[in-house]
Amino acid sequence: MYISRVLMAAALLTGTAGFANAQAATQSIVLSASVGSVCTIGGGVTGNLITATPFGIGPNGVVSTAPVTITGGAVSCNQGVTVALTSASGGMSAPSITQKIHYSAIANITGVTGLSNASINTAASTTASGATAAGAPAASGTLSVTVTPIANISVLPTATYTDTLTVTLTPTP
Repeated sequence: MYISRVLMAAALLTGTAGFANAQAATQSIVLSASVGSVCTIGGGVTGNLITATPFGIGPNGVVSTAPVTITGGAVSCNQGVTVALTSASGGMSAPSITQKIHYSAIANITGVTGLSNASINTAASTTASGATAAGAPAASGTLSVTVTPIANISVLPTATYTDTLTVTLTPTP
């Protein structure tokens, strides 16, 4: 009898547990992410350094004026882009020599519609900017720079002439 009362009490307790009011709790979570303007060259914010010998100098010290195109890395911007060129030395120079090898350069990103090419002429200026990619919501393509040497007036002294030409991509809204 004692066992049957215990079983009956257990059955009643089990049955009444289902009648208890269960209360659910909720919490809303707002997720947010801000993406800034960014351009990459070759997958990073700084492209790989390209060392190029874009043109030759004849035995008489005259610079070849044939244009040379140098291909950079893949460009990707999450909005429109402005392209700028900057010459570190205002032309190719050598230590202790006043003469320079001047050149013009044009930067282009193939595959970007509405982008004016950025160009520079080191005989006139060390910086230049191209126009914004008009209406482009994003820009991606391949960077290329065409360098055209400017004929020298006098024979160049024997030396190694160098310059660093920097291409800067700036995202534009």
